[in-house]
Amino acid sequence: MIKGAFSENGSFHACYIKKLGRAEIQIHPILKSELDHSLALTFPVTSNSEVVHLEWFSIDSDASAKEAKVSRKRKNDSSVPGSSKPESESELVYLAVFLKNGSILVYSPFKRELVNEFQTNSSVVACCFANNTKLRNAVWILHSNEIVLVELSNFRTLNKINVAAKNVKNLSSVKELKINGNDYLFITSEDAFTLIDINSKAVSNTIQVDTSTDKVRSIISSKDSQLIVCNTHSVYIVSLPEFKLANTIPYASSAIQSLFPTKAASFGVILQDLKVEIVSNILKKPTTKTIAFENSLNGVILNSLYQDQESQVFVSLYDYELRLERVQARDLKKANHIVDFSSSQETDSKVSNNSKTQRLSINAPRELTAVEELSVSNDADLIQLLASVTEDSFKLLQVLVSNTTRAKSIVAQLPEDLAQKSFKIIAFRLEQYPTESTSLNEWLKWLLISHKSITTNPANRLNLKNLKRELTKSTKSLPTFLGLQGRLELLKSQLQLRMQVSSLAAEEGEEGEEEEDEFSLLGKKNQRSNSNSNGQSEIVYVNGENDENDEEVVVTNGIQQDSENVNVDDAMNNLAEADASASTEEEEESDQEDEEF
Repeated sequence: MIKGAFSENGSFHACYIKKLGRAEIQIHPILKSELDHSLALTFPVTSNSEVVHLEWFSIDSDASAKEAKVSRKRKNDSSVPGSSKPESESELVYLAVFLKNGSILVYSPFKRELVNEFQTNSSVVACCFANNTKLRNAVWILHSNEIVLVELSNFRTLNKINVAAKNVKNLSSVKELKINGNDYLFITSEDAFTLIDINSKAVSNTIQVDTSTDKVRSIISSKDSQLIVCNTHSVYIVSLPEFKLANTIPYASSAIQSLFPTKAASFGVILQDLKVEIVSNILKKPTTKTIAFENSLNGVILNSLYQDQESQVFVSLYDYELRLERVQARDLKKANHIVDFSSSQETDSKVSNNSKTQRLSINAPRELTAVEELSVSNDADLIQLLASVTEDSFKLLQVLVSNTTRAKSIVAQLPEDLAQKSFKIIAFRLEQYPTESTSLNEWLKWLLISHKSITTNPANRLNLKNLKRELTKSTKSLPTFLGLQGRLELLKSQLQLRMQVSSLAAEEGEEGEEEEDEFSLLGKKNQRSNSNSNGQSEIVYVNGENDENDEEVVVTNGIQQDSENVNVDDAMNNLAEADASASTEEEEESDQEDEEF
């Protein structure tokens, strides 16, 4: 997802980028129709809510006088160095980011942190700035059942219109208009275009248009006072002040990204297939001029456009990197400058002479790999080879990549001019393609160490700033990649553990079968031994074969006792019985003697 917006005077460009799980707001200064990446600011967006709209605004000088006076006294690290504007003017420019969950984030192109944050009571459907009010920072916020006018400096509610009572449902967009000196709100829904008088808060007029399957994407006012409305595949021309549907222009072959106003014609259309159409004569038979960008890069997206008095500036996106393409506004007949993605140098684009269409080619980037033929073993030969390919930047990069291991010993021997040239080519390549830093970092490191003139040369300051910016980006993303690497290693370890467990289980299954076979054999042997012991108990031992001294286990009352203990008890019992019988015999003998006596 990419959304972009130019500031009112074209000095800044802001974009919202959400790609590969990363969401951020980028603000880029524009100097002489070119982006200055060294002063770019990046703000991460932690909310998972969708960004509805980006809009630049300026607060009133009287309302911000006290804040500007305090800001002049501040001297902290939050301000951006190298600003091309005075601070009094910079304090008036802000970017508002509207999120679907009701949050409103306010940023400044001269501060590194979030300036302010507001929260509405309900979700945001769409919004537009109130250009016809005295305050320049008032915004209309469209909710599901009402439209609220809010002042962004203090989030004070200035006006509120209830649209639920007016039978307007499923709203999609809003724009403020001035018709015959009166202020109106133009809102779109799934089945109609509605005009509401701001003063009376009543519905002034309605046009029945079915947009239930394709919501409105953009609304602008043309130079000839017509209202231009578009969804993905249609452009509707609404005539003012009559407020009637004057024409419908279909776009069946290509989806519409957004509309933009133009001074050279009625309006312009940014298409999703990298084409820009300038449309004229919209009320009768529309005529168009097309600029088509031919490329083989899937990541290039045109997302916004700004037109000043001399040129129109297109913004394209490739791998998180914004690029400006400048085209003359005079009949759009010539392209002055374009970045060729296939080379590390900026080149003039090739423009085909066609009465209706100008084609600007953007070639795919050439893959930088080591070439065995360019690998040189001799230092002098390598230096001579580098000097011979300085005019071909890509060839020089190939030589460097093919001899990475020799960087430390070669760099100190390079002439100063060759070292400067090599540094600039490497820096530019890394700025365009940061992922190639692994193959070029060795040369870059030893160039900076061995040639101090590179860091002291004022001409290299921009390159050094860009390298620092790319390094900072890589450093910020490093924890994410390390965390991802850790999770991948954990998953790999878990898979290895599962494989080991499954292999051990298979081996244990085989061993279990072998043990079962052994247990069955032992069971058979035990049965045989038990049968033998039962047979032996019936045998009568003679001649001392059954030794009485052998230990036997006797069970008495469930308790096992040794045979020796049992024999002692029997002996004691026998003695007691013998004593009893002896005493009985003595008593009988004494009785007999008494009788005889």
